[in-house]
Amino acid sequence: MTILNINECRFGGRLVADPELQQTPSGISYARFSLAVEDDYQKKDAKEKSVQFPNCVAWRNDAEFLCKHAQKGDVIMITSEFKVRSYTDDSGVKRWDVSFTTKPGTLKIVSSKKWNE
Repeated sequence: MTILNINECRFGGRLVADPELQQTPSGISYARFSLAVEDDYQKKDAKEKSVQFPNCVAWRNDAEFLCKHAQKGDVIMITSEFKVRSYTDDSGVKRWDVSFTTKPGTLKIVSSKKWNE
């Protein structure tokens, strides 16, 4: 029996803040960012909306592209992988970090305020 393993998530939403380019100690570029993603659902007889805020990470060229060409409020689309990691904080408490890592070359800017400048 073949087991199907798919780890792919797609999001389209607005950047919550200006992305900031950072580097690992070995010099690899990355940018952490959050998206505001609207979620429609039916509640009784009315359509409701909620907003989700997935934490995302872009690496290397995607991070550099995002930081150079996008800013808070811009609409972007990503294809990503779901990542979960655990760590122990300075107080000795075990914490969990959930994020979505963009797949290389899949980050797209749909609309940008910079285009209108």
